[in-house]
Amino acid sequence: MANMYSGTILRINLSGGTISKEPTSAYSGDFLGGRGINAKILYDGAPPGINPLDPASLLIFGMGPLCGTPVSASRTEITFKSPETGFLGSTNFGGFFGPELKYAGYDHIVITGKADKPVYLWIYNDQVEIRDAAHIWGKDTYETQDIIRTELDPENRLACIGPAGENLV
Repeated sequence: MANMYSGTILRINLSGGTISKEPTSAYSGDFLGGRGINAKILYDGAPPGINPLDPASLLIFGMGPLCGTPVSASRTEITFKSPETGFLGSTNFGGFFGPELKYAGYDHIVITGKADKPVYLWIYNDQVEIRDAAHIWGKDTYETQDIIRTELDPENRLACIGPAGENLV
């Protein structure tokens, strides 16, 4: 099963602007798929009693071992501490984002911290950057995608929020 993972977990700390990587193999032997590994990362990384919207809380994107394969399993799992229940929250979405992230070499993205200004993550294989998003802030998801694709590459795959997400809705 190990050869079905891309091999890397990407950790982003928005407060410090730091980017680090760790091997997926630290989790893949004991936990299965995007959902299982995400749950373990959240359990280990979110201190008991932490407010879900606290900068120290985690937002985790995970793709399972079948994501990006011919098997119809290209869901991206998002795991977090739920503001509604205070317990595990999770959702998922399909599309090209998860498979493209796997092709770039990443099985999970773990985001923590709070940036001083609006930012977005730019990932191109081994290159990972936290970039300024002030010019995108306040735009809806369609406008956001159009702006980023016009600036960078029309083939970019994105996961983004709009004004509702910006306002913690």
